[in-house]
Amino acid sequence: MIVYELSWWYLDEESGKSDEQVIAVYSSEQLAQKAIERFKTQPRFIGHEEDFYISKYIINHEEWKDGYFCSDDLKGDM
Repeated sequence: MIVYELSWWYLDEESGKSDEQVIAVYSSEQLAQKAIERFKTQPRFIGHEEDFYISKYIINHEEWKDGYFCSDDLKGDM
């Protein structure tokens, strides 16, 4: 099963501050697109209508399998 996560992320380049919101998860990309149209008119998102993102995920599928590493892990490669 595939789901579509609707999120919004904005970076104010002048101040360096960012704002992020995971809005909802939908069963189709079309429903997520329709939701963008509704959310674009809400005060928090006005002026930042291009900052919505739809991410596609497969249920029960690991997206990230490699785990964390830090810069110390790379020192042996130098």
